[in-house]
Parts: sequence; C-alpha cells; structure tokens
Amino acid sequence: MYTAKFILELLQKQQIKKQFGTYLSPNLVAQLQKQPELLKLGGKEQELSIMFTDVRGFTTISEHYGRDVQGLTKIRVGRRISGNIEVTH
Repeated sequence: MYTAKFILELLQKQQIKKQFGTYLSPNLVAQLQKQPELLKLGGKEQELSIMFTDVRGFTTISEHYGRDVQGLTKIRVGRRISGNIEVTH
C-alpha cells in the first residue's frame, strides 16, 4: 500500500518537473512538487508595478545569452536611473 502511494507521488513529482521545469524557476517547481494542490486553474490576482525601460545594447546582450532566457534576468545593472529607483535585478 505504501509502496504504491510512494510510486504515485514520485510519478506526480516527475510529471510536474517535466511540464513546468522549462518555464518556471527550479525553486517554484520544487514548491509545486511539495504542494501539488497549488496547481489549479485561475492563477493568482495581486497588485504589482511594472516599469518599461529601454536598455542600450539589449540586442547584443540578449544574443550573448542565446536560449538561456533566465540568464537575462540575472543581469545586475546596479546603477541609478533616477533619484528614487535603483535597478538591482
């Protein structure tokens, strides 16, 4: 009985990793594997702020990373772009 439950949970974790591992961060995939009940349609509604900006040389930078899209999110600019905003990620 416990063996069957263990195998089913293992298969479910592998399926979650296969389906979401390409699109989500490893931390989020691990969280979904631990809490599969979080997998539900509808998403999550929350308030957020978005700032659009032009990055000089972005095409060259993005070509450097190629298919490593997550690599682009790790660029640390770290310079002030106005008096109140600092780019840190």
